[in-house]
Amino acid sequence: MQKHIIIGITGAPGSGKTTVSKMLGKQLRIKIIDADKIAWKILEKPEVKKKLVKTFGNDIIFNGKISRQILASRAFSSAAGVKKLNSIMHPYILKEIKQKLKNNMIIDAPLLIETGLHKKCDYVIAVKCSKNFIEKRNKRYNIKERTKYHLPQKEKLKHADFVVDNNGIRAATRRQVKALMKFFR
Repeated sequence: MQKHIIIGITGAPGSGKTTVSKMLGKQLRIKIIDADKIAWKILEKPEVKKKLVKTFGNDIIFNGKISRQILASRAFSSAAGVKKLNSIMHPYILKEIKQKLKNNMIIDAPLLIETGLHKKCDYVIAVKCSKNFIEKRNKRYNIKERTKYHLPQKEKLKHADFVVDNNGIRAATRRQVKALMKFFR
């Protein structure tokens, strides 16, 4: 593996970016910073919780914790809601990612480009997947609602150094990830 490499992996929610991150991380034997996991952890910070309750209502709290489902339904119901959510969450998420970021890491982030994190990466990989395939894989979530405020896939692809097509079976995705290894050694 090259010395001092940071790889950003992005794609629509449910596209398989975390699967690709795990495959690549295992191949390269490097750590992954998962922006979604950081966001979930940040939801429980008292100052964040307070801001979210003030913005989205007391009933987003369930058993003392933020209900991600209720918060998502409120935030993703409008562009203004998404903007409010991002203005609360992104400063905390970006700060933690930047604190954890070292050489030889992967950043797994759906909003890698939107937040400017791609500028900290040596390479950007976009995981491409059709809307129909994403919806089939993620029946539990209202994916349409969550993705309509993201940068469109074709725009993400413009920023990518590499594209992994995740419309097929896992073995096909694994072959594409393995083919990328020559660029990172």
